[in-house]
Amino acid sequence: MRAPLRPSYIPNADDTNPKDAPAVRWFAATGFEAVSRPTATDHRIDLTTALAQAAALTGNAIAFTEEAKAVAAAIQKAETEASGTGDQSVQKDVTTRSETVLRANAARLHVLAAELRRDAGEWTLCIENYEALTHHYLALGDQETTQAYLHRLTFVADASGSPALQIEACLLASKVHLTAGDDRAALAWTRRAADLAVKSSDKAALARAVACAGDIRAFARKNGVRRTDDACARPLIPTDGLTHFDHAPAEFSLRAVGLPSHPSRPASSPCWLAGDAGIDLMMALPSPSGDASYWVAHGIRKGRHVLNVLPNWSARAMRSARAMHAYSVQHDDGFEGPSSTLLQVTCALESFINTAIHFIGHDEGARFWRSKIPDIRFNEGSSKIDGSLARKWEEVADGLFGDGWLTLNRLDDLHLMLRLRGTLAHFKEDNIEQIAPPSSRPHFLIAAFERHPDFQEPGAIRPGPLPWIDRLLTPHLAGWSVTLGETLIAGFRAAWQAKAEAFEQAQSFDAGDDQAEQAVAA
Repeated sequence: MRAPLRPSYIPNADDTNPKDAPAVRWFAATGFEAVSRPTATDHRIDLTTALAQAAALTGNAIAFTEEAKAVAAAIQKAETEASGTGDQSVQKDVTTRSETVLRANAARLHVLAAELRRDAGEWTLCIENYEALTHHYLALGDQETTQAYLHRLTFVADASGSPALQIEACLLASKVHLTAGDDRAALAWTRRAADLAVKSSDKAALARAVACAGDIRAFARKNGVRRTDDACARPLIPTDGLTHFDHAPAEFSLRAVGLPSHPSRPASSPCWLAGDAGIDLMMALPSPSGDASYWVAHGIRKGRHVLNVLPNWSARAMRSARAMHAYSVQHDDGFEGPSSTLLQVTCALESFINTAIHFIGHDEGARFWRSKIPDIRFNEGSSKIDGSLARKWEEVADGLFGDGWLTLNRLDDLHLMLRLRGTLAHFKEDNIEQIAPPSSRPHFLIAAFERHPDFQEPGAIRPGPLPWIDRLLTPHLAGWSVTLGETLIAGFRAAWQAKAEAFEQAQSFDAGDDQAEQAVAA
């Protein structure tokens, strides 16, 4: 049997607690889809590929599950041997080590196996892993994470349609709630197990449920926790911080699509993809199909999958700008296309620079870059810090790349475009002009564009007599705006990549932080 592909990333590989995979790793996604039923096939890929993927996922899942079981057996053997020595210090050391390292490794393997089985469509087989994880966190006394995996266990057991699996899940749920001191919820789960046993004519399971109910009542009488004869007892009474069980777990209801994948490594699993820092993902060159539609942070918190999404506002605005430019070319006698194009380009530029500032301020790997930007830019409590988009671009780009970048990347044109955008968006009395006879002093914006080298060709500016705004809002202006926006964004990305590569090179030669920073500043 071929050895399974080992994961390139295991959550918290240097940590002893695998329940959290930090949601600071980002992925590029093209959309989202509902997971309506367990299936190994997918409408986007052919059947052969789907079956190959399912087989690979299943093979790895089995291997990881067996490895987890072997770890558990090794723990039990080590504890038995330690207890046989009579040396309490050795026994304590083995127990501590097993709790903090070996058990955590086994739990991590069960998490990975469940991820693989879920993506292969084999939901029923996930029960084995979720049951082990529920027992693991129950032993650790972590009720919140225990509930998270119990939620998965009961959901998958119900989806399986097997009364035997549902009964086992209900009895474990009863144990979990009784351990938490909630005898009423424990009894409700036991009653559900008994009902399933009666319907399926399973006398052995019914006897276990009756015995369990007796233990719960004995517990209640002994501890005086709560009355257990409440006919309205619900299957689950959540405590603070716990999620109701009235919906499917996140990974069984929704997934991001368009992520890179591999037959032996599911793209939708946060436990398998290393992901990127947000700023690195944002600065990556677009694919042939264009910029990603969404940036997704996919992780595990307290045993629960969490999916955070940030739409790529900049790419959306640029797509709208290009569409409106095409419209303006087809309707060259109007002003709607050029004015809409201009506004969308400014939205794209503002979204791009604000997203870059956000990622630099929140990603651990971007701390060096943060020192190059004025602290006021990270003040999220202020909606409009300076009122000038051009100044924001200047401060950020100058700090990161130097003033030479500003000269090469048409920041003067950005200032001019934003002055036009401000005039379009806000009424001012000085926009009143004399057109007959023509004024000796034309509007300052028409004068600025008439002097601009990019507007010297015929048709770039309409002849008078017309208001200056109708003369200026041409298909040529729309195309000029789109080119300016694309050039600025592409130039920023290219400069970032060059600086990041220089920084990584300096670090790879163990040059130390000072020399690395000098390389970036060069």
